[in-house]
Amino acid sequence: MPSSAGNGSEDWKYEKDYLYEQRDNFIHTHGNLSVKEIRVTGNSKTRERTIFSEIHSVPGTLLSEFDCYHTVNN
Repeated sequence: MPSSAGNGSEDWKYEKDYLYEQRDNFIHTHGNLSVKEIRVTGNSKTRERTIFSEIHSVPGTLLSEFDCYHTVNN
């Protein structure tokens, strides 16, 4: 767990520093790949188009441009 995680909160996985660190570690290991597909699964109450309107990413976007913090916390 990174040192920025925790801070007295049970929701450490949603913290900005943690999310960007995980994204950047993936990019460092696998390269700055482009998003190939975005899937929404396990959702029963919110319409898919509502979720996609909050993601602010489309296939072809580089992972380094993906705003994981905004996507997870909205």
